[in-house]
Amino acid sequence: MNGNPNMQLQPVSQEEFGLTERPDGNNVDIDRESLLLSQTQLQYQLGVQLVKSQFHTLLTAIKE
Repeated sequence: MNGNPNMQLQPVSQEEFGLTERPDGNNVDIDRESLLLSQTQLQYQLGVQLVKSQFHTLLTAIKE
């Protein structure tokens, strides 16, 4: 992002090789997708907690 307010984000498609493909051509593995979603949620929660901690530290410094 680099602080450029005019920068536009574009979606990216990433092909995964080695996944089992069903006869209809779908290779989505719900267990794998659930695991990846859980991993992303944990990363997000950790990031939120870190930011909250930093704001708490900043608030403490301002009050003193």
